[in-house]
Amino acid sequence: MRAQFASQELGIDAWTASASASRTRAAGRIPRPWDQQWKLALIEVLAEGAAAGEFPCEDPAAAAWRLTAFLDGQAVQMTSYAGSLSRAPMLQWTDEALARERGIDQAALTATAR
Repeated sequence: MRAQFASQELGIDAWTASASASRTRAAGRIPRPWDQQWKLALIEVLAEGAAAGEFPCEDPAAAAWRLTAFLDGQAVQMTSYAGSLSRAPMLQWTDEALARERGIDQAALTATAR
């Protein structure tokens, strides 16, 4: 569990450094490839699922951007503000957002995840 939070903290530190490093181009380039790879992987999964008829998703790229923005916000809350958000509601909200983006009932999502 601690490794997961350390990874999130590293990602947030890199993002913060890049966001505030407008004068330092090298620092601004560090997290961008990670973020792009993550979004592209999610776009691919959403596009493949929609193409296979597993769920509706008219715009996988937009859905991926909405989901990653939502997850980024949760990660900031969990790692930057100790105790502000516990794991249980974070996972619940993530399931809700994922089900919404995939156009499926959340019960169906959690039933297939087990």
